[in-house]
Amino acid sequence: MTGERPDALLEQIACRVWEATRRHGLEESCCIAATRITREVARYFGVHGGAQPVRVLVANQAAVPLITAGTPPAGWPEDAWSTGSDGTRLGPDGYGGHLVFTAHRQGVTHLVDPSLPQYARPRLRLPLTPLATRLDGRWPGPPRTTSDTRPAAGPAAVAADDLTAGIPADAPGAGDAVAIDVNHGRGVVVYRPLDDGGRYRRSPDWTDRHHLSQRIAGEVIRSLRSAQTQPRRHPRQPRHQGDE
Repeated sequence: MTGERPDALLEQIACRVWEATRRHGLEESCCIAATRITREVARYFGVHGGAQPVRVLVANQAAVPLITAGTPPAGWPEDAWSTGSDGTRLGPDGYGGHLVFTAHRQGVTHLVDPSLPQYARPRLRLPLTPLATRLDGRWPGPPRTTSDTRPAAGPAAVAADDLTAGIPADAPGAGDAVAIDVNHGRGVVVYRPLDDGGRYRRSPDWTDRHHLSQRIAGEVIRSLRSAQTQPRRHPRQPRHQGDE
C-alpha cells in the first residue's frame, strides 16, 4: 500500500480497526486498545505517530447552538443531545478520558479516532463513523477548526468556531481545542488535549497483556493487504457475430 495517500490510508485503517474491535467484543470503552492497534497498523504501512489523550465533546446539530449560547442542559429540548469524556475520572477503576492517534507529516497533523462511534446515538440523529482528518500545522498547537474528510455543511459547520471559542480560557486544554464537523455537518466533535499523567500506558488495553491487540492488528494488516492485492474485475465484453 505504498502508493496510498496518508489521508486515505488512515481512514481505511480507522474503519477496519473499529470493525475488528467490534468483532472481538471490544466496542465498549475501547479507545485505548483501538488507538494502540491503529498505531501498530499505521507503523506497518510507514505512518509513524503516537497516542494523544484528549477530552472529547460530541454534540448533535440541535445541541450546538445551545452549547454556544451557554444554555444549561436542563433547558434543552428533547432532540438536543451531547456526550463525551471530560477526563475527570482518571483513577484505578477506569479511564475517564479518551485516546486518539496522531501523526505529524509534512506540516500537518493527521488525527485518527477509530473508536469515535462509541459516542454515536442514532436515535438522537447522530450516527458516527471512525474519524480520520488532517489539521494544518502541529496539534496540539494553536486553536483551529477543521472539517472531516467528507464535505460538511449546515449549522454545525457554522458553529464549530463558537464551540472552541466558548471554552473558558482557564479550562485545561482550552487553547488547543479543535472542533471537527462530523456526519456531513449534522454534528460536531470537540477535542482538547488531556494531561492524564501517562495513565493510559498503565491500562491493560495498552500493555496488551493477553496479546489481543497484537492479534487484532495482525488481522487488520492482512485485510488491508488482501484488499490491495485483489485483482480488479473487468466487465465481460459483449460478443458479436464474426468474433468466432
